[in-house]
Amino acid sequence: MSIIHSIGKNLTANTLTTLFTVPTRNLAKCVNILVSNHSTSAKHITVYWYDASANVSIEILYQYNLTSKNFLILDSGFYFMMDEGDELRALSETGSTATIIASFEIEQRSTVQQFN
Repeated sequence: MSIIHSIGKNLTANTLTTLFTVPTRNLAKCVNILVSNHSTSAKHITVYWYDASANVSIEILYQYNLTSKNFLILDSGFYFMMDEGDELRALSETGSTATIIASFEIEQRSTVQQFN
């Protein structure tokens, strides 16, 4: 059985922010991500999936430019699976005022599993 979980954060400009960490013995399906630029000018944002088992950050968006007062939604069948300890992280441009929201389907598992 899975549960639905959403989390949102107001980002601190030019600071790598961890939005979500998959709890131990859980698997998370990231089903959508919304990024919003509240700044008065265009700013870019980078969103990462940190794969803890491989100790690597994978760029989902790299310096994606958002015009002032605009947003981007990643969905429409786009998703990726995150294992326990994996993280969703974001970094917004210096001088930006940005928000990120993500939704997950989380499934608890009875044992620790790592897929490499």
